[in-house]
Amino acid sequence: DMMGNSDNFRKGVMELLLLKIISEGDCYGYQISQTMKKLSNGVIAAAEGSMYTALNKLEKKGCVSDYRRRVGDRPERIYYHLEDAGREELDRLIADYAEFSEAVKIILNYAGDKKMLQKDIV
Repeated sequence: DMMGNSDNFRKGVMELLLLKIISEGDCYGYQISQTMKKLSNGVIAAAEGSMYTALNKLEKKGCVSDYRRRVGDRPERIYYHLEDAGREELDRLIADYAEFSEAVKIILNYAGDKKMLQKDIV
């Protein structure tokens, strides 16, 4: 079913973006969501629930670890750190995404002289 696929796709993209941001340096949850929002001009705004669900999944897979740190007199924050397995997962997800978006582009450009005849498809 289409919705299930698009949900999985969204989750995959969320993991990709989380790993990418964390790969640039350890950061805490709010910082990650603000970075995503700012860089995407508000197009990608991670709902806190889905972001933390994805972070927990990445932790279970050994891609990221977390630690607590207090900066100045602020409350303690949980920071996320990219592990080696996370670097490998990031590379894999980037490759998957590139392949997927290239395939989408090809289909969107499907027109004119590139039109496949029914006999070529079946």
